[in-house]
Amino acid sequence: MSSCTVPRRRSRDSIESSPPGRRAVADRRSRLCRGQPIALAVIIGLALALSISGPLRAIGGRVERIAAGDFTEHVRVENRDELGALAANIDRMNDQLGLLYAQAPGGEPAQVRIPLEHEP
Repeated sequence: MSSCTVPRRRSRDSIESSPPGRRAVADRRSRLCRGQPIALAVIIGLALALSISGPLRAIGGRVERIAAGDFTEHVRVENRDELGALAANIDRMNDQLGLLYAQAPGGEPAQVRIPLEHEP
């Protein structure tokens, strides 16, 4: 039987007539049982936050290096969710930009002009 199982209901009179030590143990057990779900929720919340913020930091750092002209690396994100898909798309963009810059006259990134669809 778990320490957080609810014992059979006893009347208020029988609880109050219990020895003081037994009441204290019951009160502590009751507080502990109420705190366990809260602690579990906090742990799960922290794990979830770290599983999102870590890959986002890696992606953000890689995008900053791409903006600075470094096309030599790829993002290392192991997620197989939307963050993993975002990292794969950034890697593909990185490779394409690297090819465009390599084909630029003189190899200067500033000389590359990519026409946008909304431009006339």
